[in-house]
Amino acid sequence: MLMDTNHQPNFDFIMNPSKGGKGSGFNATSKMRRIIIFIGGVILLLILTLVVSGLVKKNASKAGNSVVDLASYQIELKRIIALGKEKTRDSGLRNKALTASYTLESDYQLTLKILSSRGIKPSKDFATKYAGKQTDELLDSADKSNNFDTKYDEIYKEKLTKYKTKLSEVYPLLKPAEQKIVKAQSDNAKILLGETVATKN
Repeated sequence: MLMDTNHQPNFDFIMNPSKGGKGSGFNATSKMRRIIIFIGGVILLLILTLVVSGLVKKNASKAGNSVVDLASYQIELKRIIALGKEKTRDSGLRNKALTASYTLESDYQLTLKILSSRGIKPSKDFATKYAGKQTDELLDSADKSNNFDTKYDEIYKEKLTKYKTKLSEVYPLLKPAEQKIVKAQSDNAKILLGETVATKN
């Protein structure tokens, strides 16, 4: 009796297990792995975003504080420079103090613009941060001993040099537009100190 070859049982599932029932389980596991990897990637991306955001905020806060500090120093520097206009006996020194006063007032207004653009309102006591009696006492003592001009010129150079250093410290923390302002302020300080300012060709 001949066998009907058209109705032979199919044993492919034994020879190729991936096509059988176990394969669906493997696919489910693979899909679960992909879901876990995707969720892990999303969580990692979220963590990285939070870290970067935190660093940006920290840098912005540091930059803002440095600009407030700069404004505080400019206030005291303006006050000290103004003393020369009032008390110096040397006309050349008086003119130098007058020029410095106008320049520093302009610098200060530009610093306030940076603070305003950043939405920063300094505390009320920021204006007195660098206020001290030591400089006033030195100038008063020099005035009484008829040595005001020499001492004032010494303090003038000392304070403007410190101002120039402070500007160089603030500069790298700022945005490009703000850096342009601080670069101009630094050039002004150099000019007031009688230094050469590099010009672009």
